[in-house]
Amino acid sequence: MTWNLWWRFGEFERRHRAIVEVIRAADADVLCLQEVWVDGDDDLARIIADELGFHSVRTTAIGTNGRVGFANAVLARWPLDVIADEAFLRADGAPGHRRVIATTVATPWG
Repeated sequence: MTWNLWWRFGEFERRHRAIVEVIRAADADVLCLQEVWVDGDDDLARIIADELGFHSVRTTAIGTNGRVGFANAVLARWPLDVIADEAFLRADGAPGHRRVIATTVATPWG
């Protein structure tokens, strides 16, 4: 399953419970999240993972210089290992602010 959580725009606190319930109802094994908010040691990916009993990893947060940032994340029923957390390149070849994460998932089937 994949979902863009729309960072903290709109009524994000009210959306939280609905997001968790939709994910739970979908019964997905692996979940890819975009625009996850990160605020210091708190991040929405970890919070959702804890509520679902999942494991989570995320990219380095962007825009966290003293404020709430955003990241991409992977959640899964099984342990995760990060293979890569990289910035996408801009048209001029310099690292941009968008990031990609690649993981392995330690499923019972390998």
